[in-house]
Amino acid sequence: MQNRYAIIMAGGVGERFWPVSRKNSPKHLHAITGTDNMLKQTFDRLSECVGYDRIFVITSAPQAKAMQEKCPFLSPDKIIVEPCGRDTCAAVALAAKLVKRLDKEAVFGVFPADQTIADKGSFKLALNTAFELASLTKGLFTIGVKPTFPATGYGYIDCCSPEEFCGLKYYRARKFVEKPDLPTAEKYIASGSYFWNAGMFVWTVEAIEKALGLYAPEVFEPFGLLDDKSVDFLKTLSSFYSDLKKISIDFAVMEKADNIYCLPAPFDWDDVGSWTALERHRPKDKFGNVVVGNAVFLDSNSNTVFDADGRFTAVLGLDNVVVVHTKDATLVCDKKSAEKIKSLLKIVPEELK
Repeated sequence: MQNRYAIIMAGGVGERFWPVSRKNSPKHLHAITGTDNMLKQTFDRLSECVGYDRIFVITSAPQAKAMQEKCPFLSPDKIIVEPCGRDTCAAVALAAKLVKRLDKEAVFGVFPADQTIADKGSFKLALNTAFELASLTKGLFTIGVKPTFPATGYGYIDCCSPEEFCGLKYYRARKFVEKPDLPTAEKYIASGSYFWNAGMFVWTVEAIEKALGLYAPEVFEPFGLLDDKSVDFLKTLSSFYSDLKKISIDFAVMEKADNIYCLPAPFDWDDVGSWTALERHRPKDKFGNVVVGNAVFLDSNSNTVFDADGRFTAVLGLDNVVVVHTKDATLVCDKKSAEKIKSLLKIVPEELK
């Protein structure tokens, strides 16, 4: 583990989990799918692979204060605040320079803060393999999830024939593709060669810096200022960060590079995209209702109620409804509309976002 590091990307807002998720306290700082907040769950999984002291979190200024309050397991020096949001390509470049300052021979992984993975043992096995492969091959590795339905909300990875390392299969990736329409997603599933892009990547500092220099020089070149260890890292970062092109690592690098590999996830995975995901991770009553908090149901089926503040909720004669309470807001929506909460936020008062 000596030269392994993990970077948790925790800059998102999680708008589809409003009203619990807010700009200053987004979904990964809440216990959506378990007793711990989602960032703590992610941290615990990664700590078994790289150690507690080699995990950093990249976040935004509005979130930093709440993160320190809700995540006391994170020492302040492990919370890196972006000067502003410039998407994942800039964040990956920042991560590479951060890790390089500690060990230029290091291999590191980049992980979302808000995914749910129950099988920690299989996750550890896969991640250890990814670290080993990334070190040996100097390739860019991603964790792919075998699709279980033709999802239109995920990107996909098209893969070649498998190779094997330590009993685990991995693939050279032919191409990354963006979120498809339903007919295209159905073709991907039928082909058997596509995986969901889970947004988890592992690479050496050398490999990702080379790729960034080749495919995203307009983003990466300014980061050269940080190679001088005598400069103030955060102050220097602030001098150029806001001028960087806003682009994802998928668009900037992963769709262009020719040394991309995919390691299939041998574990369960859920990106927990909206309130309807709770029914996959919380117990249901005999009528399919899910409760976090205190609620009763009469002539009501397949509903979800979430209230971490202990309010009592009674649901009568309703099916497939989501009810979410916070101290200052309540959401009531049909499950079919849960993916549209981003649109709802356009008319929600700014102070409640």
